[in-house]
Amino acid sequence: MHMRERLTEDHESAQYLAQQLSQIKGIEIANQVDTNIIVADVKNLNTTSEEFVEILKTEGVLSGTFGPSYVRFVTHYDVTKEQIEEAIDAIQKTANQAK
Repeated sequence: MHMRERLTEDHESAQYLAQQLSQIKGIEIANQVDTNIIVADVKNLNTTSEEFVEILKTEGVLSGTFGPSYVRFVTHYDVTKEQIEEAIDAIQKTANQAK
C-alpha cells in the first residue's frame, strides 16, 4: 500500500516537472503527463535528444532518448523535490547552451 500512495507523489512531481520544463524556451512537452513519465521535445533547440541527454548527464541529470528529438524524464520515489529543482536548473542551463 505504501508504494501505491507514493505513486501519487511521483505523478505530482512529474506534473510539476513538466510544467516547469514547458516554461523553458525551445522545450515542448510531448505527452499528457498522467503518470511519472515526461517526454520533452528538444527539436527547437537545434540539438538531438542524444546530445541533450549526454550534456544533462554531465550535469548529474539522468534521462533517456525517446526518438531523434525526444527526451524522457521519470520521477520516482527516491527523487526528492530538491533534486527536481536541481534537474530543472540543469535542464535550463543545457537548453541555453544548445540554442
